[in-house]
Amino acid sequence: MLAFLIGAVMTITPVYTTFTPTKTPIKFFMAGLTFLIAHISHADDGRTDNQELINQEIATLEPIINHAQPELLSHDALTPKIEPILAQTPNPAEDTLIADEALLLDNPDLLNHALNSAVMTNHMAGVHALLPIYQKLPKDHQNGILLGYANALAALDKGNAKKAIDELRRIIAIMPEYNVVRFHLARALFMDKQNEAALDQFNKLHADNLPEEVRQVVGQYRQALKQRDSWTWQVGMNLAKEDNINQTPKNTTQGQWTFDKPIDAITLSYQLGADKKWSLPKGAYVGANAQIYGKHHQNHKKYNDHWGRLGANLGFADAKKDLSIETYGEKRFYGHERYTDTIGIRMSVDYRINPKFQSLNAIDISRLTNHRTPRADSNNTLYSTSLIYYPNATRYYLLGADFYDEKVPQDPSDSYQRRGIRTAWGQEWAGGLSSRAQISINKRHYQGANLTSGGQIRHDKQMQASLSLWHRDIHKWGITPRLTISTNINKSNDIKANYHKNQMFVEFSRIF
Repeated sequence: MLAFLIGAVMTITPVYTTFTPTKTPIKFFMAGLTFLIAHISHADDGRTDNQELINQEIATLEPIINHAQPELLSHDALTPKIEPILAQTPNPAEDTLIADEALLLDNPDLLNHALNSAVMTNHMAGVHALLPIYQKLPKDHQNGILLGYANALAALDKGNAKKAIDELRRIIAIMPEYNVVRFHLARALFMDKQNEAALDQFNKLHADNLPEEVRQVVGQYRQALKQRDSWTWQVGMNLAKEDNINQTPKNTTQGQWTFDKPIDAITLSYQLGADKKWSLPKGAYVGANAQIYGKHHQNHKKYNDHWGRLGANLGFADAKKDLSIETYGEKRFYGHERYTDTIGIRMSVDYRINPKFQSLNAIDISRLTNHRTPRADSNNTLYSTSLIYYPNATRYYLLGADFYDEKVPQDPSDSYQRRGIRTAWGQEWAGGLSSRAQISINKRHYQGANLTSGGQIRHDKQMQASLSLWHRDIHKWGITPRLTISTNINKSNDIKANYHKNQMFVEFSRIF
């Protein structure tokens, strides 16, 4: 027995068997926006504030590996933030009808009236409850437009933008003058990241004679679409006391070998990045990005490490996935000298399995040219995958795995494979405090021995861990300082590769 509470008049008239949305009165249009307002924060929820980049420590002379991981908040995440203005409320003068499936199927006019009322007031619980019953009616008792509109709203409520788009386009083709249907179509296109088509529909709405409240919402969506294709900038820096910047063993004398003493220094780390997307039809896009980042040691400049990167990509995105293929080039300067050049191609898949699970995957193939030691030129391949679980809006858990293969044709002793697992936990606590904890464990197996590994094939075990804390109410100019504590331990049968590094710093960054 399906029990459903319907606010409906007891006298059923034939008008409800024909779906007739009203164009002019504000109350029906704003009722049509109630669904939007209630769920607008989910319009592009593939990217959330919890989806932040997890930066991992790496060895100074090792290529930076970009793992598949949560992304920083970008303009793609922007959706209009509005409050209900004229949300329709139940009329206490209306009678309450409790109906079950058998009663509704025996009274097609009553069922048409009930579903029409649920659709026009955006009562989604009602739509979901009544739609399966309505679909059981004989075809000659169904209204095709009402059925299509109910299917579209139900699909939107479940995040299935593509199904909603198909239904709403069919209705608009029949009834192009009904703006509430066009609004839901524009929103579905926005969710599906069909930016050009969405902007076209919002522009048509903007050109019509809309109530001021609705015009403001349309304007916010148009602005959000423009921001999706605007330049995004990221700036970040931190100043820290860093242990062992030269990554030498704690014991400087081991057998016949003597190593430099570990150097502790004040380190300025910085990052500056920019990226832009150009939307193409049907969710396709092209993009470009540039980054510079590195570490500067004022009193130990021979250990300065600076990188520059340029990339261009082609991709496709919708409400569930983002597929991208990118070509890129990198230059690295170590100390005062040009160190390496890298060219590569990267393929990535970001897939939203459901509202609580997200999968991030990447394959990166590159060629590195070493200007300091030409015999160290290498061919590199990375496979990376992450699964993210969002139990609620204030917490996420990440589990990831990586495989990195570096082949040095002229010196097999420098060739290695690196396997690792990663985990992270992000949390927003009551009172404004936020935290992010992460840990990674890696094993590195080399193909040959060297002088400092005692004639044995080198094997490394690496553990990296960090904890970041910040308060969401402490910010200035859009910058929230974050305190980070990190440790990096590398154990190896190569005596020169045993080291332990600790860092504590306050990070300042902003995206705009």
